[in-house]
Amino acid sequence: NPYKTDKLFEFITDVGRTYTQGKGLDFECIIEDGVPTVLRGDEKRIKQVVIRLIANSVRYTREGGVTLRVDFEKVEPLRGILKIIVSDTGIGMKEDELNALRARIGHMKNPDTGHITGVNLGITAAAGVIFAINGTFDIAGSYMRGTDVTFTLEQEIVSTSVLKPKDK
Repeated sequence: NPYKTDKLFEFITDVGRTYTQGKGLDFECIIEDGVPTVLRGDEKRIKQVVIRLIANSVRYTREGGVTLRVDFEKVEPLRGILKIIVSDTGIGMKEDELNALRARIGHMKNPDTGHITGVNLGITAAAGVIFAINGTFDIAGSYMRGTDVTFTLEQEIVSTSVLKPKDK
């Protein structure tokens, strides 16, 4: 279904600020230049995943904050890749923990059937939702420096106009 990107990210920003203010953290939403005003995709799942990732970031962040970054890369005249990154200044993960989580996420999608296998809470559940709608999902970070969770989804461009800096 078509959705307005400004409305979606305004809603997510309001939720993000509510979550972070409760812990005295900062929240920032950065929408890069070139994000179309109307896309066709699974708005409900995008919203669900981003809010889950923000909540997870808030849970593991004691000071600093959470940043939501939204970007879009046109790959065809009316198709492109929506890229969303949720970053935090939380405790992050040790390299072995990060590798174990990546392995768990990597094994969620059965290579033979494409079906999602066991899904846990938090980041793995978010990855499962994104895989179910044919997106990509990655996690990076380092211990005591925070975490960056990135996912991408192909979206159809419904309106070729883009969000202007004042709409951010």
